Amino acid sequence: MKLAEAAASLGIATELADVATLQRRITESADPIDETAFFHETIAEYGWARDVAGLAPSTLQTLLKPVLELCDNFDCVPWRLTSRQFDQYFAGPGKRHHSTQPSGRLHLAHTALEAGHD
Repeated sequence: MKLAEAAASLGIATELADVATLQRRITESADPIDETAFFHETIAEYGWARDVAGLAPSTLQTLLKPVLELCDNFDCVPWRLTSRQFDQYFAGPGKRHHSTQPSGRLHLAHTALEAGHD
């Protein structure tokens, strides 16, 4: 109950604090085999739901293929992928990856523009 009281004092809904706590516990104790099984079950359920909804098999494959390829390439589940892995994957084999993260100057300029609109 102390967590809920602390969250309420900070103006955070107690339900969100409970979800954050549960998510942190799940992340800390997640077994890679369980995560992989959960990912495969989720993909299968998504495919089944889209198929039942009338999505064409070719469209379904087009939606699922990039996700499966990326996860197979790095042997991990999607929520464990890092921006660096995305950069490496999309640069191609043997090529230097270019960062998809904004540079410091570009980020500062963007922040300054946003501040002017307040």
